[in-house]
Amino acid sequence: MWITAAFPLVDGGVKALNALNMWPAQPGAFWMSTWINVFSGFAFFMMLAHYWTDTILVEGWIWPWDLFGRPASVRWAKVVLISICFFWVPAHTISFMPPPVWRILFAAFLGMALGLILSFAARKR
Repeated sequence: MWITAAFPLVDGGVKALNALNMWPAQPGAFWMSTWINVFSGFAFFMMLAHYWTDTILVEGWIWPWDLFGRPASVRWAKVVLISICFFWVPAHTISFMPPPVWRILFAAFLGMALGLILSFAARKR
């Protein structure tokens, strides 16, 4: 539901900034993707929520701020940075290109694709 609400918000926000001449209009899909993944922190906080709940399932209750400073968190931060820059921004650029009705379906497939990529990467490690 979060993604379903975020896509039209970002679409409208970037278009509003374009109309006010506060942001470049082209390439529109790239700027929408950049806003949702980088400037809004959407990707970071969603990945942090996943990391936190995964840690709770494995180790038991832990406060989210206790995750930082742990050796495992350094690897997690690298994965987040790489996946945002090299997967989510390009992938969401493509997902913002079709009409709004298709964007959420495409984003769901992207989530599955990233899950497969990360599971194969974990198996090789």
